[in-house]
Amino acid sequence: MANIAVAKAQHALKRAETWIKAHKSGLNEVVKAGEAAGLPFVVALAEGRLANDGSGHVEIGGVPVMLLTAAAGTVISATGYADEFGPHIGSAAAGCWGAFAADAGRQIGLKMRAKAGLPIQAALISRHALDDVNKYLASKGLQLKAADTAGARVGGTQEQIMQVGAEPVFTAERLAQISDNPTGE
Repeated sequence: MANIAVAKAQHALKRAETWIKAHKSGLNEVVKAGEAAGLPFVVALAEGRLANDGSGHVEIGGVPVMLLTAAAGTVISATGYADEFGPHIGSAAAGCWGAFAADAGRQIGLKMRAKAGLPIQAALISRHALDDVNKYLASKGLQLKAADTAGARVGGTQEQIMQVGAEPVFTAERLAQISDNPTGE
């Protein structure tokens, strides 16, 4: 009887240990996902607020802030000076690399679209990419103008859907008008 009780206790302890390991692993994955999404969100939020051209892209010395953050986090994590925080910093840096790559791909796609004469929302493209598109189109004798058709963005109005290079839709005067009469009635 004692052997059966010991075997049952050992089996219960083994199952508990397995459950704890699985739980810790799942929790660690949730933490890593939060780190990988959290820092890029904060950096993008700051960029969106601080970008003078309204594009949401900020550069320091010609280098995008998201790229600087990703590189700094990777270096700090790799040096080992961050001790037990190194893996967390590495996860946050990996998120910034992913966010930078996604945005770079979007910018390249928007430039390709604009150079092909297809409408885009001008606010989605960085000032640098916009300047590149303007130079390209000027060399072809083309100029940028407001789009003739409504865009595909959900909730977009004709006023908001513009081709690259069009005048800013939301000027200070327009924002004042909206704040004075938000419903437009």
